[in-house]
Amino acid sequence: MHKLYEKKEILFAVLWTVAYCVILGTIRGNFGDGSIAMLAALLVFTAGILAFVKANHLEEKYGLAGWSKNMKKCLFFIPMWILATGNIWDGFSPSYQGAALVCAVLSMILVGFVEEMIFRGFLFRAMLAKDKPIVAIIVSSLTFGIGHIVNLFTGQAGFETVMQIIFAVSWGFILTMVCYKSGSILPCIIAHSMIDALSLFGADNDLLDRIYIGATIAVGIAYCIWLGRIRSDSEQHIKKNVFLPGRPNVEQYHAHENEDVPFHNGSHQETVERRKRMITLRRPVKEHESQAAAFKQEFLDHGETTINGSELLDQMASYDEWLKSVSDNASSETVNPSWVVTDTYFAFDENDRLVGIIDLRHELNDFLKDFGNSGYSVRPTERRKGHATEMLKLILERARQIGMDKLQLSVERSNEASVKTILKNGGKLERSFTFEGKEADVYMIRF
Repeated sequence: MHKLYEKKEILFAVLWTVAYCVILGTIRGNFGDGSIAMLAALLVFTAGILAFVKANHLEEKYGLAGWSKNMKKCLFFIPMWILATGNIWDGFSPSYQGAALVCAVLSMILVGFVEEMIFRGFLFRAMLAKDKPIVAIIVSSLTFGIGHIVNLFTGQAGFETVMQIIFAVSWGFILTMVCYKSGSILPCIIAHSMIDALSLFGADNDLLDRIYIGATIAVGIAYCIWLGRIRSDSEQHIKKNVFLPGRPNVEQYHAHENEDVPFHNGSHQETVERRKRMITLRRPVKEHESQAAAFKQEFLDHGETTINGSELLDQMASYDEWLKSVSDNASSETVNPSWVVTDTYFAFDENDRLVGIIDLRHELNDFLKDFGNSGYSVRPTERRKGHATEMLKLILERARQIGMDKLQLSVERSNEASVKTILKNGGKLERSFTFEGKEADVYMIRF
């Protein structure tokens, strides 16, 4: 399963979709939502998805790690959750009784999880890695809606199925947009589970049901337009801080082999490889403020306004503000919803001088798909000394420690020295793209 995921992620997602629709459609048609068979099948799907995600450390990628503690950024979940109660707007009349009702409710909650992971997780994220966001959003949403055509084979009337498909497509767009904008799939799982579970308790009123479908379509259109206008901070990161080795502030170098280098994680030191030129990576702290100011000023003095891999150090006037941003983005609990969990390190030489900065992005969102997991810069007066070699090798070790099995890097094709940097670290050419009118190549380093 993992090999298929690595080589053909979209096919992996499609197979999950087909398996789910066929198996659950058959069981639902023969046994019903309130059956033990339905619940057991959903438990198997849930366990399989969770096991795969956990084994491959994909919680961050699929938005299962949580959402921002800043609830102001989460207020746009509320309209979705309110709309999710629509199945009981026409009254209260349970479809099952006793144990069957319990099984049905549990099954519908699990349906919310499984379908969100398949459509907003596997399929949507796979599409984002290959296509533009709008394409991924449309395909995921339409596939989710059309997937409900399986109800034709469970005895549901054709007109009812058509209406359900339209309803599901509308919800598909809402859920996909919320997942895309928030960076978390959890609010979508909650909304989806609410819709399905509450459908078991709603009264059967054709007129009100059609009004609810109409309201969902109208609200969905307005809601998605509104969400689409929310500016993502990720775009600013791409324009200013994503590493492209063709940039003028990226050094050329010759690699040096052998020996151990200490890797600093704040005050904690880990031993990895030593090399002729001693470089240590340390997480930024308050005590680094004066060195960071001089580091930043040196770039400006040399006419360079962008410091790649610095998490906006080049743009923020306040070091404390930048330090808080870097700290927040290093945790899945506090990371900016529109960004990804990112470790940022200062690079110090054997004389304890700040010579560079490098970051490690634990995953790639749609903005980062061409740019990669790491960006770095070396201060102008310290270039051509092999520092970038050490920094990149140390960040590769850090990536291994957190369970990553590959690192993507991008380089402008004209920068031969930077291409050699990546190749000497085991990079393999994957594909090409255009950035600001220049040809660039994507390389992958697999561990």
